[in-house]
Amino acid sequence: MIANVASRRVLLGKTPRARAWALAATGRAIHVDAPPIVPTLTSSYAHGTSSSSLLDVTVGDALDRAADRWPDREAAVFVRDGVRKTFAQFHRDVERAAAGLLCLGLRRGERLGMWGPNTYEWLLFQFATAKAGIITVSVNPAYQAEEAEFALRKVGCKAVVCPEAFKTQKYCDMLRLICPEIPACPPGDIRSARLPDLRSVIVLDSRQPGMFHLDDVMQAGDNRFLRRLHEIGKKLLCDDPVNILFTSGTTGRPKGATLTHHNVVNNAFFVGKRVGFDWRPATRVCLPVPLYHCFGSVGGGICMAVHGLSLVFPSPEYSGKDNLAAMQSEKCTFVYGTPTMYVDMTTQPDVRRFDLSSVVGGIIAGSPCPPELVQSVMSVMGIKEVTGHRPPGCVRLLPRRRSHQGSHHQRRRKRLPGRNRAVPAHAPQSQRSAGGGRGGRPHERGDLRLHQSEGRTAVNRGRRQDFLQRKDFSLQDSALRGVRRQLSAHRHRKGPETGTASAGRGAAGTREGQVSVFHVKT
Repeated sequence: MIANVASRRVLLGKTPRARAWALAATGRAIHVDAPPIVPTLTSSYAHGTSSSSLLDVTVGDALDRAADRWPDREAAVFVRDGVRKTFAQFHRDVERAAAGLLCLGLRRGERLGMWGPNTYEWLLFQFATAKAGIITVSVNPAYQAEEAEFALRKVGCKAVVCPEAFKTQKYCDMLRLICPEIPACPPGDIRSARLPDLRSVIVLDSRQPGMFHLDDVMQAGDNRFLRRLHEIGKKLLCDDPVNILFTSGTTGRPKGATLTHHNVVNNAFFVGKRVGFDWRPATRVCLPVPLYHCFGSVGGGICMAVHGLSLVFPSPEYSGKDNLAAMQSEKCTFVYGTPTMYVDMTTQPDVRRFDLSSVVGGIIAGSPCPPELVQSVMSVMGIKEVTGHRPPGCVRLLPRRRSHQGSHHQRRRKRLPGRNRAVPAHAPQSQRSAGGGRGGRPHERGDLRLHQSEGRTAVNRGRRQDFLQRKDFSLQDSALRGVRRQLSAHRHRKGPETGTASAGRGAAGTREGQVSVFHVKT
């Protein structure tokens, strides 16, 4: 809003030069603090005009505000496990868990791996680590020993939280396979050759040699560590890292991406505004998507804190029938899912027996959604509003390019590695994750990003990369090559390459070949 007012003031100026500057700045959607004759950026920190300001708060701040505003509202319901927590209860558990982690020796900026299905403890430690300044590492619960070792070693996890087992996944057995030294070590002092950073393993449901139990953590945080927790909270910045997510590993080893408090809070804030969480009363979201994905942890967990949602988890793993039963029994008003999850729910043989009249909206994400599925969801499940990604095709391979450009959306910043300050414009810097250090771990992609004075960004690829926008399953390399050949032939027929859309920072318009967001309402 301030930027809009500033632009109008200059536009009403008497000099043609001032009017030209205003038109140029408005066209570029860039706001700077003073009106230069030629709009330039002196720092790589700029933001676009918007009627909704970005939130400069941490995840812990968001939860504190939610607990103060809605103390008696249900924050999370885990139907199969029989767990129900109000915001006040959840906030109290989070502070106890965070203080316990500090007592175990974890410090701000260190990493804790969450490895397991959707349980209350996953949500609990997501917020406990955020409050303590610890970085949550989202580990795929389907990882086998080799994959888990790669992920935990890559990011240098100091602690791992997991159940003993879930279905066929034997988490503690796999950790002992990776680190045979664990049974002989005292809890909290693991010394492993293959995971040199690992010190603690916290088991959720049983006691194991050399490992802590969840109760040990919850009881360890006394008043001294609670005071330390509150002191840390005062020093945390919204630009501090809070979460590391791994890619699927479709075209190689999984690669890590680090998200900050600012990333996840504003992602949740604007997702909620887009679908109306900011004005809908007491929204209850059925959440079958996994918490180790951004869809579940940010679209679910962080949205809960930012917008006061009540999250309903039907089961630890996906079950279409459990989802329908939970929507009926818990009177859910919204439902999340990937396209394949919605296909499964709409094709359940007894779907029409469930009373889904309370469900008014849904989000289909994770991959592009065909129009036929939207129609099926609205007709079979009776959902009136659906928001998701509109696909240009069933599978889309974003074209490889030496560089691409994109205009600023809201705010974009670039910082010197290891320093909490913006770099000058025109200064190319390797794209490191926030709080990287230690030789770029985690993770340095090798690309260079150059902020130009007119407010645009060029990314020069440090290596050849393939980006796959897929449905919910991996494609083999041979299939990738076939898709690439088809798309290459299509581009030659249609003309020059189209640009790519970056998640969360797309340009104002959508060009040919990009995935765009749709919102369907009856």
